[in-house]
Amino acid sequence: MASLDGAPDPGVAQAWETEILRRLDQVDGGTAKLIDREELRRRMRTRMAGV
Repeated sequence: MASLDGAPDPGVAQAWETEILRRLDQVDGGTAKLIDREELRRRMRTRMAGV
């Protein structure tokens, strides 16, 4: 399995950091559409079922 891992892409960590900060800004600014735990579970079950 170790042979499947390539060299880490240095841009990936920065891209994730940028995305996380963008999403936090949306939550803090009240522009994010939040869902409750039950809705998350429903969506995940649907995805896992392939529907």
